[in-house]
Order: sequence, then structure tokens, then C-alpha cells
Amino acid sequence: MQVTRRREHLRYVLYARKSSEDKDRQVQSIDDQLKWARGLGLNIVKVWEEERSAKRPGNRPRFDEMVQFIEQGYADGIISWQVNRLSRNPVESAKLQWLLQEIVIQSIVTHEREYLPSDNAILFSIESGMANQYILELRANSRRGVLSKVSKGWFPGMAPHGYLNDKSAERGDRTILDDPERWTYVRRMWDLMLTGNYNPRQIRRIVTAEGFRTRPTKRKPSGVITTAAMYKLFTNIFYTGMFEFMGEAHQGKHKRMVTLSEYQRVQQLLGAKGRPRPQSREFSYTGLIRCGECGCLVTAETKIKYLKSTGSTRAYTYYRCTKQKQFPCSQRTIRLEDLEAQIVRVLTSLTILPEFKDWALKVLARESKVELNYRADKHRQLARVVEDYEQELYDVNKTYTRGNLDDDFYLAEKQSLRAKILTAKQELEDSRTDADKWLTLSENVFLFASHAAETFANGDIRTRRELFSALGGRFTLTNGVVTYEEARWFQRLSEESSQLQRQIEAVRTSKIGNLHLEIAEIAAILRNWLRLVQEIRTLVTEAASESGYLRIPRLEDPHKDNPLHFLYGSTEEAPCSAE
Repeated sequence: MQVTRRREHLRYVLYARKSSEDKDRQVQSIDDQLKWARGLGLNIVKVWEEERSAKRPGNRPRFDEMVQFIEQGYADGIISWQVNRLSRNPVESAKLQWLLQEIVIQSIVTHEREYLPSDNAILFSIESGMANQYILELRANSRRGVLSKVSKGWFPGMAPHGYLNDKSAERGDRTILDDPERWTYVRRMWDLMLTGNYNPRQIRRIVTAEGFRTRPTKRKPSGVITTAAMYKLFTNIFYTGMFEFMGEAHQGKHKRMVTLSEYQRVQQLLGAKGRPRPQSREFSYTGLIRCGECGCLVTAETKIKYLKSTGSTRAYTYYRCTKQKQFPCSQRTIRLEDLEAQIVRVLTSLTILPEFKDWALKVLARESKVELNYRADKHRQLARVVEDYEQELYDVNKTYTRGNLDDDFYLAEKQSLRAKILTAKQELEDSRTDADKWLTLSENVFLFASHAAETFANGDIRTRRELFSALGGRFTLTNGVVTYEEARWFQRLSEESSQLQRQIEAVRTSKIGNLHLEIAEIAAILRNWLRLVQEIRTLVTEAASESGYLRIPRLEDPHKDNPLHFLYGSTEEAPCSAE
């Protein structure tokens, strides 16, 4: 482009900008813009480089500095690759046009032409207006694409931890996938939180030690997750299979990580008083037990004792009331060994013979088939409920379009029905897995009873904490004795199983000499045991239905590879009914 010769004496500033807007990715790079400008042979007194969007006024600090520099009289003109490099919004475009009209700016040079104060004002207005119109069209198209994506059930933003944005598809058709590298870690975070034994800070330390690192992005490398991000994760409804957009909840098509009831339980835990707090040292039972006298939390501390006889030191851990209330509390400390001895006695009292455990697992597996048929009927009923709500919403929309509903009533009714549809769809999704979930919980009761004492003896701090908390709730410590509300299934198991096990031991050691009589006695014992199994299954199912969430640790069977059966060679040969 040829510049008017009389402009060669002017002092110019060079403004080079590169943006991330889709169309702008095709323009010259900043280096190319600088090379072109310096080849014009004009007097450039200062250069500004910027990588910011120009679609909003006040978003470019270097641009503002340049304008102020010119207004102060240090420069007479601007060099820029195109007018849209200077502005894409009407506010800043008007500012430049006004300065050009007032001859504060005497020349604006682009690679296409030169703009002068003497030019027709319409020319610069058209050029800057076209740049602004591009932004308006881009915004409208982007919004249309986003709304289309939402209507299809896909979240129009960055996927949270545990998920990945699928970038292999074309824009507008991209979905959200599971992150195979981080999915298990994030699900473990939820599992730890759901126990009620850990807070987000503690969970952060645990998963970080296990190797969890965040997903790398263009602006931020992979690293340790922050505490703030942990709280954001646990309050994000995205993990339930839904997502929020513009203040409304939408049903998503991505794979859900937690159920709605699990999500709601975590929200309760995050808002609950007395939840576990971060500690400099980790103790097994802090945050779980309250003082039976004053109701304060029981804390723990480790003391070092010097042994004169050997000249060595020994660490002792004590649990005591925090005594945070104003009135005096007379409760004294209890040593960790004494506290855990009580827990071991409880776990030992629950222990069942391997045969009893195997019989229980077999009958539960058989009855789960019947349960699946029942759940299938429930699933069909819930599907009809969803259809009815969707029909109601359709009717409301139709009535509104005919002008028979006022705006306030329509919006309230629409929001109410959409909430009902989302809840019903969540229940529908839950019904697909309820049978398997309750079968697993029932199995866990008998696996827990069979292996808890051994697992506790060999477990670390976290394992012992989880086993202790699984026994029940409302743990209190009074005069050195731990009491609690025992879980109903463990209560029934401890009441009945010991007697049945003594009876089966008696049959094994007796010398009746009559095979038919021995079989009859074993069958009678087995009938009572199977009735107890069904009762415990019912208790677990009812508890899971009432609370929406129930956690019973699933313990590995240490005898899995070498089962012990003193009456039958294998589980398959064991009787599983009272026939």
C-alpha cells in the first residue's frame, strides 16, 4: 500500500494484535504484522503487541495505553494490519473515529488503505461496523450451537475431573467421554467422602499419595488437585448424569458417576457440623466418637514416654474428650490399645463360619433373580411416570402458545414439571441398578462378618476406621467404654448366628451313627440360617431404600482360593433351601 508522501513526517505507533477467535486464527501472526509495518518506511515511535479479544470494550490494557499515548500528543497516527485489529466493538470504534475526526489521529494505515481526517466518515464507520457485525453474528451462531448441544443432552463446556471432552468429532457434534486414566480415582474420592469419615482435604492427600494428577490443559500442566477444586468437585451435579446451564438443570447423556442419593448425602456431609477436620496427624477414630457425658467430640494425641530401664522412648496414643463446652467434664483418657480391644471383641462376636457365609451368598444370588423380575416391573412403572410428566409439559406448552396461560403461571408450571421429569428419570436410572446394588450390600454383610476381625488385625489406620464406622452410628465414649447404635443387620447376626454355629459344631463333633438323623439335624439348622439370611437381606434393603445411600465395606475373602467346607466338598453341593 502506498502512503501519502506528506504523511511520512508523522509519528506513528504500531498496534499488532492476535486473537483466539475462530476467524482471526487465519490472520497474519504478530511477527508478520511487525515485519509488514516496518517495511512501510514510516516513523514508528512505539510498538504495542497484544493477544486479547477486541469484542468487548475495556478488555485490552495495551490498546488503552496506546490511545492515551496518542491523546497526550506523543504520536500522530496508527499502523495496524486491518481495522478489525484495532476494534471489533462500537465503543472503541467510535473512540477512534472521533479522534480521527478531531485530527488527534491524523492517519490510520492498514495493509489495504490509509484513513485520513478528510475522508468521508461513512467509510471508516462501514469498516468498523463490519468488524462489529462479525462479532454479533459469531455470538448468535455460538449461542445457537450451544443451545442445540444442550437440547441433545451434552454439557457445552469443559468436562470436570474424571471426564474428557471428545475432540475427535466435528464441532457441534462433540460429546463427553469417561477419562480412563482418572475415572477410578474420582470415583474413589466419592467413595471416601460417602463414608463420612473423611473431609475433602483428607481425601485430597489420600488420592494425591496414590498418584492422582489433574488433566493437563493448554494453559496449565498436570498437577496436584487443589482443595478448592475438591470442594467444587463434590458440589458439581454433573457427576449424577445431569448438568446445569443458565440456571436450569438438564438431563445429560454422559455416563453418571454417582447416584442422586449419593450426591445428596455428600451435600449433607459437606454442610454437617462436626465433620472430620484436617489434622497434622492422622488417627483412626477421631471425628467418629463423642463424649457420653458432655457430647463433645473425642480427640486423640500421641505422647512420648522415656523408659528409664532401657533408656529408650515409646509412643502412646490416647483418646479423650475435647472438653470444649463450658461446664466441666469428668471423663478421663483411654489408651488406643484398650479402645481397639473393645472393637476386636465386637468384630469377633460377628464372625461366622466359612460354610455359613458361602450358604448365605448362594441363597442371595438365587433370590436376586426373583428380585430382578420385580425391579423390571418397577422400571416399567417409572417409565410410564416419565411419559405422563412429559405429556403434561407438552400440554402446558401447547396451551401457552394458544395464549391461554399467563407468563408467570406458565414459567412456574414449566419449571415444576421439568424438575419432576428430571427426578423421575433419575429414579428410572436408579431402578436399573437397585437389584444389583442391594444384592451386593447383602453379600457385604456376610463377607464383613466372616473376615472383619482378621482384616482389622492386619489393617492400616484407614481400614480400621472404616470397619469401626461400619458397625453402626452415634458412637460415644463413657468411662472408657465405647457404646453405639448397632446396625440392625449386625445386631440380628450377632444374636442368632452364634447359637446356630454352636449347633452345627455339635453335629460335626457328635457320633450319632445315624446318617439320616444327622442330615435331618443339619437341614433344621440350615432352615433357621436361611431365614436369618432373608431377614438380614430385608433389613439391608429397607435401610437402603429409606436413606437412599448405604455403605457396607466389601472385604476380600482370605480363603477364596482354598475354601474350607467341613460338611460338603464345595458350595455347589451345599443345600440352599429347606426342602
